[in-house]
Amino acid sequence: MVSTALFGDSETLKIDSEGRIMISENIRAVTGITNTVTFVGMRFKFRLWEPERFAAYRAEASKRTFAALGGSSRRSGVE
Repeated sequence: MVSTALFGDSETLKIDSEGRIMISENIRAVTGITNTVTFVGMRFKFRLWEPERFAAYRAEASKRTFAALGGSSRRSGVE
């Protein structure tokens, strides 16, 4: 059940004749992706993000992670 809840909205991406990934309208609607996409490596998988949404998510994730570890970010510019 957990995998269905977490991955039930996954899609198999289509590749055009020139090797480009075609992003479905459903993915565009859910993610807010328009003309530019950020690929984020997740070990054996990747995620597609709208670039500004990912920048905000990454900043917040870094902030929370370092706070949970009892320190501050070693990276400059992390909000």
